[in-house]
Amino acid sequence: MRIRDWTVHFLCPALLCLAFPATQAIAQVILPEVTVNGDIHDERHGGYVISGDFQVDARMSSVIFPSVALDKGDILSVQPLRLADDEYFVLQECISGDCRRAQVVRVWGPFGATTEFHDSNRLSIPHDGKYFLWMEQLKPGPAPPDVGVWFTQFDTYSPPLVLNPIGRLATYSATQIAQAQNAGPVHVKAVEREGSTFVATFATGAVVRIKRMRAAGPDDADAAR
Repeated sequence: MRIRDWTVHFLCPALLCLAFPATQAIAQVILPEVTVNGDIHDERHGGYVISGDFQVDARMSSVIFPSVALDKGDILSVQPLRLADDEYFVLQECISGDCRRAQVVRVWGPFGATTEFHDSNRLSIPHDGKYFLWMEQLKPGPAPPDVGVWFTQFDTYSPPLVLNPIGRLATYSATQIAQAQNAGPVHVKAVEREGSTFVATFATGAVVRIKRMRAAGPDDADAAR
């Protein structure tokens, strides 16, 4: 079941969630309905409508979401800047009606995307859905030098706002992972729009630039005249 309507119940803010490793139960508080009344910030170029119409809800000050749900074939451009060695920026999708279950779509670390892509800063949306973005600080535990210093693998399915590293480094970092999940996502300190680009500055100083691109249709052509 793919969920696209942002007026339905969404997920809880970090400070109201008790997030634990996958082996433990996760208690969640569901927020009231989210009503989207964002302004449209877009431009048209090369047959595409390019939009920076994303926002952060006041009750979810760590979560960025598109004002209009993403559609299959949209191109999402995500450019993280100045990420610290322990910061991971996450794109998740709700996969249940109440958004208690989510799927990790992509993770960016200080080294770029955690999986190799032709363009690590762009991805084509595979289907209509409710997508959201957030950042977590996650320090690894002490580990042998050959294990690595960054997390590069994560559980695909988890509750929203929960990032579960897997792999060798995760086995040395159970305490640190639990602490990070209990702390919750990093808060967004400020947002601005540079033309058709949404720019979020986090409390840690990290900056992420986001925009959505979709093929322009006849209605877009009429609006551009």
